[in-house]
Amino acid sequence: MENNDLVSRLELLIGKKKPHAWAASVGIPAATFSRIWNDGGQLRSDLLISISEKCGVSIDWLLTGEGPMRRDEQPVAATAGLDQDEFALVPRYAVEVSAGGGSVLEDDGKPFELLAFRRAWLKKLGLIVERLALVTARGDSMEPTLADGDVLLIDIHQVNIVDGAIHVLRNNGGLLIKRLQLGLGGQVIVRSDNPIYSALETTRDQLDVVGLVVWRGGLM
Repeated sequence: MENNDLVSRLELLIGKKKPHAWAASVGIPAATFSRIWNDGGQLRSDLLISISEKCGVSIDWLLTGEGPMRRDEQPVAATAGLDQDEFALVPRYAVEVSAGGGSVLEDDGKPFELLAFRRAWLKKLGLIVERLALVTARGDSMEPTLADGDVLLIDIHQVNIVDGAIHVLRNNGGLLIKRLQLGLGGQVIVRSDNPIYSALETTRDQLDVVGLVVWRGGLM
């Protein structure tokens, strides 16, 4: 079959689960899944990323069937040939932060890849490489500023509230992305950029700030 049989690779991931229920759990629309399951074809890039992150498998393996299946078997980004005087490597972790009702994945503490950023750009923003981490946004509460699946660069040293900025918060064992606005008398307003979500008023001592969102990257 074409693409070294994408369906057979999906069958490995589905296992004993019902195919359409599994597809829904990883975000594949029913019509798209039926088309690929019955007629073959390829998945859109955003769906490949979703499956990779939720199932812990390599995108290259999903696309071609070649190379290691598990993402944690992939080497962290190769540094050969990279000018490390010009570029700094920031670790990306298998962690999802919720911008809505999405779940949060537990991380094993090891990055699954490294992304390169220009040192001059980081310095201009006053960022220190050792204090940075990359995670993935899930949900729609911060749209249109942040979209589901965006990669976020977090300054995990910045735990003080920056008025009007987007922060990562720890809440009941999970991580949330919200815009924080300082109010009068020590009040803090926790906002979503998506107007369908209501704001919450609280105090600084009730918030566990993990870090400050300083950059986003995602599909157009």
